[in-house]
Amino acid sequence: HGLLGATLGIIKVFRRLSVQGLEQMEYFAGGISEVLVTTATGLLIAIPALFFAFYLNGLLARKIIQYETLYLAEIEKDR
Repeated sequence: HGLLGATLGIIKVFRRLSVQGLEQMEYFAGGISEVLVTTATGLLIAIPALFFAFYLNGLLARKIIQYETLYLAEIEKDR
């Protein structure tokens, strides 16, 4: 939704303005409203997804360190 919806909404607004002019501002307001709704929807999806990705990245980094430590301990034990 976010960026794509905002871009499509702005295109729709300017297309209507080019055909109908500024006399009918309700089209302009409706288009801007659509842009804001799609942008807000995109943010509502993107922000939690970003935090979840950061969480998974941190979890993976901790697991890698844990396995490296175990691996190095095994190598030292074999010497």
